[in-house]
Amino acid sequence: MENSPAAYVVFFLAYGASMLAFSFRSIYLLRIFTIIASSLYAIYYFVFPVSPMWIDIISESVLVLLNVGMLLYLTYSQSQVSFTTEEKELYDGIFYRLSPFEFFKLMKLAKWSSFNSQEKLIEKNKKVKGIYLIYSGEAHVIKTEDKTIILKDGAFIGELSFNSGNLASADIYVQPLTRLIHWDQRDLMDFLNRNPSTKEQFNAIITDDLAKKLVIS
Repeated sequence: MENSPAAYVVFFLAYGASMLAFSFRSIYLLRIFTIIASSLYAIYYFVFPVSPMWIDIISESVLVLLNVGMLLYLTYSQSQVSFTTEEKELYDGIFYRLSPFEFFKLMKLAKWSSFNSQEKLIEKNKKVKGIYLIYSGEAHVIKTEDKTIILKDGAFIGELSFNSGNLASADIYVQPLTRLIHWDQRDLMDFLNRNPSTKEQFNAIITDDLAKKLVIS
């Protein structure tokens, strides 16, 4: 019975579900497909071998229970938070790697700023005290007299200094009608150090942003 067509079908369905789980951006879908995959693996190990493979059955069952528990926790956490329209746009577009509750805590540290005229946000060779995210509008990064990089919606500012602690490598001017989100560097670093999972995902978001900037620089 071990090599029956049904055995292959169940096994490859389980394998396919486990691969799909890691292709989703949503933590909910990741856990749901992990539950499906582990459930199918448990069925496979119980039905198709000559005798049930109890160690594998138990380990897959534990994974199912763990992920069901985490789904319930995520659902409960999300029910405790609510986002503004702006925050929801940010979560769906940039911070989707975080759970809703992690994003909620991150945004509690943030401050919003609006600019009606051009202002120097960061000065070259000076310490950068914050990390910024452009919600709408743009900022001009003056590398040299002949080189200016324009950052627009969704771009981070000051992220290199945040990760390295180095002084600013360019002057950055915020343009009129720009709206920014701002985190104090020290407060954000303390928060991320207290929340390792959030820190890992936040660093991944910053890495994505740096990769986009390499294309336009």
